[in-house]
Amino acid sequence: MKLLDIRRDEWLPASASFLYFFFILSSYYTVRPLRDALAVSGGVDSMQYLFTATFVCMLAIVPLYGWLTSRLPRRKFLPIVYSFFVFNLLLLHWAFVTFPDSVWLPRVFFVWVSIFNLFVVPVFWSFMADLFAAGQARRLFGAIAAGGSIGAITGPLLVSLLVDRIGTAGLPLLSAALLLLALVCQFWLLRWSRGRPVQGTRPDPEEAMGGSIFAGFTLPFKYGYLAAFCGIMFLGTFSGSLLYFEQAQVVAERFEGTESMTGLFARLDLLANTLTIVIQLLFTAGIVRWLGLGLTLLLLPALALVGFGVIAVTPVLGVIAVIQALRRAVLFAINNPAVGMLFTVVGPQSRYKFKQFANTVVYRAGDSTGAWTFTGMMATGGGLSAISIVGMFAALIWAVLALSLGRRYQDMLEGKMVIP
Repeated sequence: MKLLDIRRDEWLPASASFLYFFFILSSYYTVRPLRDALAVSGGVDSMQYLFTATFVCMLAIVPLYGWLTSRLPRRKFLPIVYSFFVFNLLLLHWAFVTFPDSVWLPRVFFVWVSIFNLFVVPVFWSFMADLFAAGQARRLFGAIAAGGSIGAITGPLLVSLLVDRIGTAGLPLLSAALLLLALVCQFWLLRWSRGRPVQGTRPDPEEAMGGSIFAGFTLPFKYGYLAAFCGIMFLGTFSGSLLYFEQAQVVAERFEGTESMTGLFARLDLLANTLTIVIQLLFTAGIVRWLGLGLTLLLLPALALVGFGVIAVTPVLGVIAVIQALRRAVLFAINNPAVGMLFTVVGPQSRYKFKQFANTVVYRAGDSTGAWTFTGMMATGGGLSAISIVGMFAALIWAVLALSLGRRYQDMLEGKMVIP
């Protein structure tokens, strides 16, 4: 089919990858609305502490992940990561049933869900970069990302339909069941990949990649390509955090009660993820081919720049919700597959260790900085309009780095530079 541009021998692995990502994001989006509702119910003025706690936890976890990937082959450490999170979800379900009035459980849950997302999704894309070469990635990653987008619609839809029946305590159990199905797809892809010849920078799935457990921290100091990626990751999450807090602020002013907020956030997720599907069907398949990777990476900061400009003039819930939906749609439909392509031209150390460091520590550093910036400006009377102007400046710098990263990717593709 020309629309999808998938070759005959690629249909099975592409379909399994599609389902794999579908179940991952279905799992995540069954607990995300609850996380956001519990956080807002606890007070927007204290949410910055949750973001900081997540960042601190990431600093502790990433070296453990580096140790795991250094000593175990891919076929072993990937199932361990996902099985760990399935067990955690079962434990959280038990905790919500046993301690329904706990003050600390919602805070732990917020931090855990934030960590969960930043492990299972980046690890998925690292695995995809192992399975498919750069040329295949340009053709297949858009279609594979669509699986996640459909899952991201299914998750909120399930929450909207079932939350009144199973209660909020039942959502982690539902999430665990969906993540188990993702694990089944992962096992199939690991088995399929064993018979493939190892080419280029793709690692042998039967061998541990070795190297330092701190490689993720040190590599960006050696290679400008990775340093530029840290820059777009930090500024992207900084901007996203400002927008998230602006939305949380207006929601807290208009809604009361965890149930109503959970339903609202589920509907907002459903809107954003439906829009993602529309963009993927109409644009994603050919957008990198039309624009090149640099301009494709420019789309999200350009949208952030315009969005913050609009909010600076009209800081109301409807406007913020639409801009948030557009931002997340472009993020998932276009930006994330493009970012996945960036790692098809680097070695396994960068693909797993650095990428996980950037998607956890750098990501949450941007989140935490955005959270404290929002809190500080609100405390000094800055208001949503002034905060949006700060977001515009961040988006401008982000756009410059995105174009630079696109040029460096082309150099990597042409073999002018090699990164382990």
